[in-house]
Amino acid sequence: MLGNVIVVGGIQVASGTSIDLVELVGSVVKWTAIYFPATFVIEEVAFRGALDSHVHQSGESRSRQTAIFVSVLWGLWHLPVADGMSFPLLVLTLVVWHCAIGVPLSLAWRRSGNLAGPAFAHAAIDAVRNGVLGL
Repeated sequence: MLGNVIVVGGIQVASGTSIDLVELVGSVVKWTAIYFPATFVIEEVAFRGALDSHVHQSGESRSRQTAIFVSVLWGLWHLPVADGMSFPLLVLTLVVWHCAIGVPLSLAWRRSGNLAGPAFAHAAIDAVRNGVLGL
């Protein structure tokens, strides 16, 4: 323990908070298995497979701009299931977060031509979020 911080398995948490790493890993594995088919079919095929392929043509010079555009739309897609903040802050948070995640996923999809990698990364990111939140 360092002051009001506890170090658990290399992870620092606030005093009075504990993290069961075995439970966290189990939760991440469970949610990845649940999310992979859903994110693959619904979001990756729709946003990267269809929309990204529509707005970005191979060899174009605007690669990052179109990846940002698709990622902004992806962030706004999550508005109906997001809450907990004022609307302007919620929109800003969703757009920034989904651009930070979405641009690399779009660029990976374009380089590989395979949606499985971005779908797995997307599912794993959602799974870690759920594991940390204790879902």
